[in-house]
Amino acid sequence: MYIEANFNKLLKTMIKFCKNYKNIKILFSYKKRYKFQENCIENIKKYFDIIEINRNELHKDFKEKLNYVFLSMNLK
Repeated sequence: MYIEANFNKLLKTMIKFCKNYKNIKILFSYKKRYKFQENCIENIKKYFDIIEINRNELHKDFKEKLNYVFLSMNLK
């Protein structure tokens, strides 16, 4: 989610992928950088159930990356 103009393409791809492969879970991560990312997540929530992954569940290399978000997503 670094280029706002590409977000809709990413969202469409994730939806299509999940429709083609039932019961699939998407693991999604991004670095908090831009204001538009909040809007992107709100749009994702329209199509996906989202759970933020608990930092304790992450590999040690990622636990300290506090400016990153780690999500688990399933198509609604």
